[in-house]
Amino acid sequence: MATAPTDTDVEDELSQYKRLIDGITDYAIYMLEPNGVVASWNPGAERAKGYTRQEIIGRHFSIFYPEEDRARGLPQKALENARRDGRFEVEGWRVRKDGSRLWAHVIIDAIFEGGELVGFAKITRDASALRKVQLELTDALAAATAASEAKSAFLAMMSHEIRTPLNGVLGMAQAMAAGELTDVQRSRLRVIRESGQILMAILNDVLDISKIEAGQLEVESVEFDLGQILRGAQASFTTSANQKGVSLMFEVEQANGVYRGDPTRVRQIIYNLLSNALKFTSQGHIAVAATRSEAGLRFEVSDTGIGMSQATLDKLFTKFTQADAATTRQFGGTGLGLAICSDLAALLGGTIGVESVLGEGTTFTVELPFPYIGPPVEAEDTAAQSLAFGADLELRILIAEDNPTNQLVLKTLLNQVGIDPVVVSDGLQAVETWRTGEWDVLFMDIQMPRMDGATAALEIRRLEAEEVRPRTPIYALSANAMAHQAADYLKAGMDGNIAKPIDLRELFGVLEKVIDDAAETRGQEAVTSSLDGRTGTSG
Repeated sequence: MATAPTDTDVEDELSQYKRLIDGITDYAIYMLEPNGVVASWNPGAERAKGYTRQEIIGRHFSIFYPEEDRARGLPQKALENARRDGRFEVEGWRVRKDGSRLWAHVIIDAIFEGGELVGFAKITRDASALRKVQLELTDALAAATAASEAKSAFLAMMSHEIRTPLNGVLGMAQAMAAGELTDVQRSRLRVIRESGQILMAILNDVLDISKIEAGQLEVESVEFDLGQILRGAQASFTTSANQKGVSLMFEVEQANGVYRGDPTRVRQIIYNLLSNALKFTSQGHIAVAATRSEAGLRFEVSDTGIGMSQATLDKLFTKFTQADAATTRQFGGTGLGLAICSDLAALLGGTIGVESVLGEGTTFTVELPFPYIGPPVEAEDTAAQSLAFGADLELRILIAEDNPTNQLVLKTLLNQVGIDPVVVSDGLQAVETWRTGEWDVLFMDIQMPRMDGATAALEIRRLEAEEVRPRTPIYALSANAMAHQAADYLKAGMDGNIAKPIDLRELFGVLEKVIDDAAETRGQEAVTSSLDGRTGTSG
């Protein structure tokens, strides 16, 4: 049977606790009277605060608080919180004897005997070093965030500034291609268009890398026909391959069909791999093979080009990296294409691998977990779609665009298919002109003087509701092509975005929809019959 502790036992235990507390020098441990007066003081407290036992015992603990905190009554509030809740924990600045400050982590425990408060136990840890690290991390994060925002703003600005003049180059090149040209002129025009498209590809690569790094690149999951993507790739690269004397082969029958995934990113991966293979292959062949399995899709793009060493393979998917400076000088490129392929494959839940022998060739393998939906859809004849408009077509089109070159491009492209748009130079004029009549569609630039395109769209949507007018389709025609910008246009009430440089197929695809809507709302059967007559279709 246990015996009750004697006074000697209690004294020994208290002595042991005292030695223990006195041996702790990294923490200030001391007792407070119920009124906050210091009742005990350990060596750790002396080390942290700078006061000796003789100097501090009997003084109120508020002496450790900065003057501004004492004025706010924080010392008393700390004791009140500890008394109410049993424990109070806080971090903040405290003052040493010499006036210097430390960042303290403080715990105050209320001590009760028989339900009566008899004092407080207080433990303070000097967290100044940790606080310094936290502040440095906060500053570093703020700097990194600012740098990222600055980079995004710079890329958005550069995208706009490059796309605007490029719209003039590629837009007029498309307009010229629709006219009568000699073989020499058409060949020279092809060089202009291909050079502009290469510049566009580089710009898009840089923007995609930025989106991926920022976690802003979105992938979609829709049904798509793999055959259509591969036929497009074959059509896009066959001419360039023939010019180099390289055979381009596609073996895809086993994989043909409809899948669920992101066709835009699949196309981007395949095109980048083909472009890379074509760049480094001067003789022999390039082969694209696609197979289907329960795991999804598998692509192989192989070539008989220059191949790569192991040292090159080790850094192959690193951004802005090529084999060496000589490779860059000889073959060109930014070193972004393969890095984007790697990032896109990962975003799609897949993988990309490579095997290569220096001097013999390279094979890239891409595996994507896209489920097979069914057999391929019947291919549509879209060859004439971009010119599917008649000279007598009475579409009412309003364009708001402040750049004279872009105005000329748009008027030229639309005039060639018999459409005479009304063109104004800013958003305010767009709103005023819109109010004068009814329009089938409004194409709106974004960055314009007096009133920008997004504000103009919001104003038109407000007036439509106020005046009970039918909704006019509004499409942004903007060199601001980043995803968050396109999303902002939709929030402003626009129906879509056509990025500059303008692609004829995209522009006329919108107009096809406008024609359908116009025929429905205005009952103009002549519109539909005119369209059918010029696309070679019959009703």
